[in-house]
Amino acid sequence: MGPNVGSPKYQSFRNFLKIGMTDFSDPGFTIPALLGIVAIVVGAIGLWREIQDRKLSKAAFDLLRTMRREVREPRQTTQIVSQQELRRRDELEWKKLKDVAKALGWVWDRMNEED
Repeated sequence: MGPNVGSPKYQSFRNFLKIGMTDFSDPGFTIPALLGIVAIVVGAIGLWREIQDRKLSKAAFDLLRTMRREVREPRQTTQIVSQQELRRRDELEWKKLKDVAKALGWVWDRMNEED
């Protein structure tokens, strides 16, 4: 004999097939489904924030590493260039003063010759 198609077991299975997979108005399905969707969204937001925080932390540590390197090794090139520039300006000023002194000496000598 085949299965008893008229039994209540098979009747509920037929009703299940007629309605579809499940009855969406059933709170036993709707509430857990909604809670599951909310949990997935909250988890995705948490994961996204964690990734953003990790990127921000990496950028901050890179900046700190760069700042530490600059503090340990001050830029000698700018200091050397500025010192060289000051030295060159001092030399030019000295040359100007020497030229003015020579000119004054020449004028003094000319004034003394006429006497």
